[in-house]
Amino acid sequence: MTDKRRIQIEDATDGLFSSENAALCGSIQNFRKVMEKKEGREVSFQEALNEWKERIYTPLISEIKNDAVINLALGHSRFAVFFPSLYLIEDRGFEFDSAIARMVALRMSTGLRSHISRIASRAV
Repeated sequence: MTDKRRIQIEDATDGLFSSENAALCGSIQNFRKVMEKKEGREVSFQEALNEWKERIYTPLISEIKNDAVINLALGHSRFAVFFPSLYLIEDRGFEFDSAIARMVALRMSTGLRSHISRIASRAV
C-alpha cells in the first residue's frame, strides 16, 4: 500500500482504524472491483474510496456507535464488531444491511458469555 493510499484511508476514516489500513485498503480494492463490474468501466481508487465510505463505512460506523443492543452487549469493545461486519458485507457483494453489526455483536457477546461460563464451571 502506498503512503498516498494510507493517507487517503486515514482521512476517510478519521484515523479510527489506522493500525488496520492494509485491511481497509483490501476492502476498498474489493469494493472497487465490484463497482467496476457493475458499472462496466474503470474506477479510480479515490472514487471507490469515496463510494465505499458513503455506502459502507459511514453507515456501519453509525450503526455500531448508535445501536443500543451493540453497546449493551459489547460496551467499550463495540468497535470489535467492525471488521467481522465488514467481512460479512463484503461476502454479500457489498450490500449494506443495518442488521449485520447487531447480529455480529450478539454472536460475539453470546460466545463471550459461554466462554466465561465454561471457565467459571471449571474453577468450581
